[in-house]
Amino acid sequence: MSNQAKLFGGVAWAPKPGDFPVGSCESRAAARMRLQQLNANRSTFELIHSVPRPYCSATEPHATEWRELDDGRLMRVVYVPNEFNQKLSNFEGS
Repeated sequence: MSNQAKLFGGVAWAPKPGDFPVGSCESRAAARMRLQQLNANRSTFELIHSVPRPYCSATEPHATEWRELDDGRLMRVVYVPNEFNQKLSNFEGS
């Protein structure tokens, strides 16, 4: 049984934003809960690379915003400079 079902007496039910007055704290909380539930069940894909890009820092790690792919997965590109990879491999070897 999910935590959400436990919260609502063992019934797999959750309030919807439309169950409350428009703009109320309750409707906003219900919308946030539904969005959180949708995102929690999605698979993600991260492409991690160490090839510097123009107009981006070559010394600091950075990542793009999450984007939705055609199949519903979320994807982002992460840049990690080579020096960070070397530090990580040194750390893992100790």
